[in-house]
Amino acid sequence: NMQTILECQATVLNVTWQQTGQADYYHTTVMSSDGQVLGCDSNTTFCQVPNILCGLTYSVMVVAYSQTCNSSQSSVEYVTSAPCPPDAIFAVLDCDLNTVVDGVLYIAQAFYPNNDNDYYMCNTTETSCDITVACGMDYNVTVVPLKDGCTGENSPVQYVMA
Repeated sequence: NMQTILECQATVLNVTWQQTGQADYYHTTVMSSDGQVLGCDSNTTFCQVPNILCGLTYSVMVVAYSQTCNSSQSSVEYVTSAPCPPDAIFAVLDCDLNTVVDGVLYIAQAFYPNNDNDYYMCNTTETSCDITVACGMDYNVTVVPLKDGCTGENSPVQYVMA
């Protein structure tokens, strides 16, 4: 009865399971869809695997060990990490249209440089969207990727001068 809990922003995968029988320790193996193998050993029914990379699917399995033998592998659980932020964003201010156009994915935000709590935004599954803003102001533009309820890191901020 294994359970995987992904801490998206912390890039950490927590793995828990129920103990059946006697075991001295457990070994958790985590393999990414690009072939990277991670793992951890634990003498409890919990293991924390760091360095989870964005945009990958991971298979997770656990083996129990005692002094005399080891168990077969547990059933395999799959978990998908947070989406990766865009490599670069391009923001173009068009005062005739009164919009900022940026060529990126997911949730784009334009906010004032000294106040990131007050922002304009647009959502898209395409590679661009339009944000309506007031001309004559300066904005920082960033993009937040989101997939399956897991929020990835923000893209680097692009400064736009009106």
